[in-house]
Amino acid sequence: SPYTHVPADFPSDPALQRMQPVFRHTGSVYGPVFTTISAAGMGACGSSPLCGRLFFQALEALAVLGLAWTVLRATGSWAAAACVGFNPILLVAVVNGGHNDGLVALGLLAAVLVARVRPVVAGLLLGAAALVKLNVLLPGAVLIAWLFLREDKRKALQASLATVSFVVIGYLAAGGSAALRPLHQAVGLVSQHSIWYVGERWIGAAFDVDDWAAARVSGWVTHLTVLALIVVAVVAMLVAAGRLRDHGPEPVVAAALTVYLLASPYVLPWYAAPLIPLLAMRWRSRTTWVVLAYSALLFLAYPVRNPLNGSVTSLILPDTARDVLPAVAVLVLIAITVAAWRPRRKALSRV
Repeated sequence: SPYTHVPADFPSDPALQRMQPVFRHTGSVYGPVFTTISAAGMGACGSSPLCGRLFFQALEALAVLGLAWTVLRATGSWAAAACVGFNPILLVAVVNGGHNDGLVALGLLAAVLVARVRPVVAGLLLGAAALVKLNVLLPGAVLIAWLFLREDKRKALQASLATVSFVVIGYLAAGGSAALRPLHQAVGLVSQHSIWYVGERWIGAAFDVDDWAAARVSGWVTHLTVLALIVVAVVAMLVAAGRLRDHGPEPVVAAALTVYLLASPYVLPWYAAPLIPLLAMRWRSRTTWVVLAYSALLFLAYPVRNPLNGSVTSLILPDTARDVLPAVAVLVLIAITVAAWRPRRKALSRV
């Protein structure tokens, strides 16, 4: 099981040498659905790295095509569909990188679109997305809260029961609490582009480098990330509540996802994937373009701290981008909060 064994347990596996050292001693943080899909694909590919890469890239390409088609069907707008189908983050970071966020985005988008008429189906879709990546439960909870407040309490109950049941059954089948242990171990991670990264550096600088101090630092950083996740949840609910005046659940769920992208302790460029289709459905909105611009900046700044092979991105953005990005995230977070709660203009009545 990838939840109870780590890659380093298989030193003869040729894929181990292709893995970054930091991940060789960690279990899988992905859900049982994605683990099953991965096992099936790699079982067919065997030891071929090319086949394995093409499998995950093709899987995500199909997911992005599904997203673009779904947005087109929902909006009737080719411009909205183009915002998804030709989005460089989805094409380069998700499809080319083979990241499973495209699958998460497809499940969440489908759940949002069917929630009002088929709440049980929406709950199952949310559960399936959560069994790929568990962080989708935040926008899922916001969607269910929207059903409770704006639609029908019974629909909200049906959707929540379907989601919880599917997730619980999935993780029980994968080994129960053992399948969740890698997630618990990952709680203390802070990415370098997060607004919380400065706090992690301060904590690290406050202690020496001996084992005892390292353990204390680890504990303090874990406390920091737990605090960060609580702040993200509270602010996400606050901003989403301000969007309850808008029509439909799309802007409410998008608001929560935007807060997660801006304020999560661990964030990477492809984490914007579930948000992009929801933004595309309101592509004329100024808020949409502000958030898309930030996503593009995150995408461009990422290789500055993680140069792969002399990436051209380092020529586009200076090294200072890595230090400026958290400040930009805070400014965008303030802007979307103000925009969510500012008074709406009332239409002028005809005399």
